[in-house]
Amino acid sequence: MEKELFNNLSAELSLIVAIVNRGQADKVIEAAKKAGASGATAFFARGAGVKEAHTFLGLTLDSAREIVLFIVIDEIAGIVMEAIHKAGNFDKHGSGIAFSMKVTGTTGLGKHVEPIKK
Repeated sequence: MEKELFNNLSAELSLIVAIVNRGQADKVIEAAKKAGASGATAFFARGAGVKEAHTFLGLTLDSAREIVLFIVIDEIAGIVMEAIHKAGNFDKHGSGIAFSMKVTGTTGLGKHVEPIKK
């Protein structure tokens, strides 16, 4: 039962995490959706330990950020990452970063399962 509950998709999935300047999330989400992402979760964030380190991976920690999460099938992950990169203007230092991780199990995707598989 555990295998069925936590691995209910036949597709291989990736989680894409984008960290962008506050106010840029909507633009990044729109570009990712045009590239094939079925949706996103976004939330506000701020850096921690600002006095110890002023930057992390090129981002200034004392400024406000938004974190955007996408779950996509592996076959479009690169396309979505490229769209995020362009929309977030990541060629400009300090504008944002994105990275992906393999998803090894899921639960609670409900009605989102079919759009992700497509």
